[in-house]
Amino acid sequence: MLSVSDRLLQLLAWRPRRTPLADRALAVVRDRFSPCSACRGSLHRHLLAKLASVFVGDGSAREQELEGLVSTQQWERASEYQDWSSDRAVRKYHLIRCPQKSQIVLIRVLSTPEMWTDDRVDTKEVLNQRDYEAILGIIGDKWLTL
Repeated sequence: MLSVSDRLLQLLAWRPRRTPLADRALAVVRDRFSPCSACRGSLHRHLLAKLASVFVGDGSAREQELEGLVSTQQWERASEYQDWSSDRAVRKYHLIRCPQKSQIVLIRVLSTPEMWTDDRVDTKEVLNQRDYEAILGIIGDKWLTL
């Protein structure tokens, strides 16, 4: 089963306009990731993108590799990790772009396959200006308005 944030990204990737369902899904994401760690305000009108995702739980080298890439700000290489399965736990790295502060917040999320379990936000980290510029180049126009 897809997590709410993954459903949202898939739904909006091919729709030029928002639908009531997409608006409700965005409201859930805003609620789950709020407040913005950069401006301390609501995430309304902030932008969302997914940087990377990797399977977790088996102690794989791939999971450690991705965390190492993120920890050392190797954003381009990290963005190549896009694992997903409905029956496996996944660590996702989401990005929130704050329009008030012109900063990006990296959010580490654990998404489990259990139907009645919400995604768990593990950490939220405001990135520096150099990382902001690098990520803008990588994500391009793939941002969704919350």
